[in-house]
Amino acid sequence: MTLLSGKTTLVLCLSSILSGCTTNGLPAPYSINLSFPVITQNQINSGGYYIKDAEQIRTTDGLCLDTGSERQNHLTLQECKHAQSQLFSFHRDKITQGEKCLDAAGQGTKEGTPIILYSCTGNDNQRWLTDDNKIKGRQSRKCLGTNSIIVRKGDPVVLADCDFSRALEFTIR
Repeated sequence: MTLLSGKTTLVLCLSSILSGCTTNGLPAPYSINLSFPVITQNQINSGGYYIKDAEQIRTTDGLCLDTGSERQNHLTLQECKHAQSQLFSFHRDKITQGEKCLDAAGQGTKEGTPIILYSCTGNDNQRWLTDDNKIKGRQSRKCLGTNSIIVRKGDPVVLADCDFSRALEFTIR
């Protein structure tokens, strides 16, 4: 495989069917040239569409978004573990856990608005985009972040200005 300007070119030799195929670096007489977009594993897909279901959302500091117990709906950062409270699914511009959606509480748009898990309503405060490994609210244009510059276990997840260090960068695992 050869990486060419954001696309991968794959040359398949049909040697089991056709005779004369070679793979000595020169194009084979019988080959198929396929190009498809490269999706790098463990990175948020630009545009936020159709990332794998039921994955952890990890910060670059090695903490995971966590919904806690069923009675608690505020998201916090916790040590990553194999727990349902840390598994999220991505559907177009929604991030869900079971039947609930990631939600900017009270349809808030200001910095510091808590991020909660709430019944899916389809409102804009439950719509999210990704940009440079950040998760940004469509309504607020703010990113998931914390109230502190130093990220710690147990920190609540809130809306934060995307240009400042309180905005979190994520990978999907």
